[in-house]
Amino acid sequence: MEFIKKRLQVFVSSTDTNLITERQAAVEAILTPGHIPAGMVMRPLPDVAIAGEF
Repeated sequence: MEFIKKRLQVFVSSTDTNLITERQAAVEAILTPGHIPAGMVMRPLPDVAIAGEF
């Protein structure tokens, strides 16, 4: 029997300046079993704002 290992993408939420230690611990706990951490502070900001977003 063949098993498929699922990888989950888990959103980690907090601002860039608060809960830094806690956010890092959460990211490490997500990475350890091979899952994918995601969150706004993990993405680069665009150089220009897209019209209509603000």
